Amino acid sequence: MHRVEIAHRTLSRACGLALAAVVLAPSAHALEAIPGGSIVRIEKISKADAYFKQRKAVVGLVCGVGADGLHPQNARWYGGALTCNDGTEYYFYEVAVELGDFGVDYPTLTGHALWEPKPGDPIGFGGAPADAPLASGPVATAVAVAAPPAEVFDFPAGKMVKVVDLAPADALHAEKSTLVGRLCVVVESPLHPTSEGHYAGRLFCDDGKSYQVFMAKVVAP
Repeated sequence: MHRVEIAHRTLSRACGLALAAVVLAPSAHALEAIPGGSIVRIEKISKADAYFKQRKAVVGLVCGVGADGLHPQNARWYGGALTCNDGTEYYFYEVAVELGDFGVDYPTLTGHALWEPKPGDPIGFGGAPADAPLASGPVATAVAVAAPPAEVFDFPAGKMVKVVDLAPADALHAEKSTLVGRLCVVVESPLHPTSEGHYAGRLFCDDGKSYQVFMAKVVAP
């Protein structure tokens, strides 16, 4: 009996340790951020996303990830900007994607580089000009390219805005009369420009509700 009791205690302790290891170990399925310039295919859209009603047209699209990347919203969904092979730029709050190349790269799919220098931006420093041949030998000076300047957003997270219009292409256009005129706070990430004067992102408004807009005009109150 004594041996049986010891064996039982040993087994119970082993099971307890195994259970603790399972509970404390990080999930093998935890999402990691997807960097800008990656190619993904849309697999599923959350019911909480503004594009859920358009999911039949959107699921299956191959898209390029915007410069800010896709960021995990929870254990299943990503949020961020995508430019897809239907020629549309989307801003999703909760979307599931598959990472791959799908036979296309970012510039070919989107029609532009991930980051393109604007007039006045530095394009290099030190060394030879970018279009000059490099000198031979062990003392050759390599061309150093400056990193892209940090992007400045008109409406960063935490900023108060007033909604003044919603474009017909916005999934929330039917609620335009409810939203226009409301004071809202930009939440989670900055508003991203989607077309001339329009922005996409997440807003928490003075009616106590959150909205994901795609083509909204906002101003500082």
